[in-house]
Amino acid sequence: MDKDVVLIADRVADFDNITIHNRDLECIPPTYFKQIYDGLSKISSQVICYNSPKDFCRNLDKHKNDVVLSIWSGIGSKFRKGLIPSICEANDICYVGADPYVHILCQDKFMTKVLASQFGLISAKSILYYTEKDIPGIYQLQLPIVVKPNFEGGSNGISQKNLVNRYEDAIFLTKELSRCFQQPILLEEYIEGMEISTSIIGTYDEIDLMDASQLIIGEEDYYTTTLYGFEAKVQEPENRKLMPGSKFLTSDLKKSFEQLFYQIGKTEVLRIDGRVNKNGDFRLIELTPDAYLGKRGSTTFCAAQHNISYEQMLELILQNAVKGYLRNRRN
Repeated sequence: MDKDVVLIADRVADFDNITIHNRDLECIPPTYFKQIYDGLSKISSQVICYNSPKDFCRNLDKHKNDVVLSIWSGIGSKFRKGLIPSICEANDICYVGADPYVHILCQDKFMTKVLASQFGLISAKSILYYTEKDIPGIYQLQLPIVVKPNFEGGSNGISQKNLVNRYEDAIFLTKELSRCFQQPILLEEYIEGMEISTSIIGTYDEIDLMDASQLIIGEEDYYTTTLYGFEAKVQEPENRKLMPGSKFLTSDLKKSFEQLFYQIGKTEVLRIDGRVNKNGDFRLIELTPDAYLGKRGSTTFCAAQHNISYEQMLELILQNAVKGYLRNRRN
């Protein structure tokens, strides 16, 4: 890699005493930061770190010829994921990942469903709760129901308790999350099945890698009452493992994923999460254009299935960002 890398990350010391009211679960713990910093240091002569968009903005003139990799999450804003890409776009700086529009769109779980449906990807029936006038819509959903904040990621506001089997519990939890997160609350019918994450690495016109992993929590591989909340994701990471999931990528599903990736706009990495039921039907959960790039993540796992090392994966993503940047400048 012949460019210096700017790494932007909002770091936290730990994730102790987590509840559904936590808003910092997308922030970067020490293990993840060290993995990605060390990986980048092996492929670039210099890695410069900032903790926030504000710190980055103070030093923009130093990085006109560098490439920016942001794993900064921010807290509280529905457009926070678009901040650093917007800064880079406004200052003609090369950056990794989705453009501001794609980030903001995919941060909105409800609108993600609308986008994905244009490519034949079906998701669970759902409604958005804004105020109490929306409560009657909850009764249109079949139990059990999953209740979660619409603009959050990283399992912020999502635990096993967010799967409810009574309408009264759904209404109570919806009001609680609405008060805490001050944003629309998504209620959707529970999707049973095997949990599959498909990772795509590529550019506007070429996919370098598309493969899937299957999530196993404990000994369970087909979920009928389980949510992938903060318990399994953050508190008990040793209780989960990944298995190859390429067998779930039918030709039709791969075609839909390819069309989505090419049409969605700039993003060098996209993760598509969903579940596959006993009939082999895929149901979308969410799109993630800022996929986790730690060594135990599904994207790294998929790369390893193709004999791509961790450092090679990071370099491929960075090189694709530079390639797209240079192409846009020529145009």
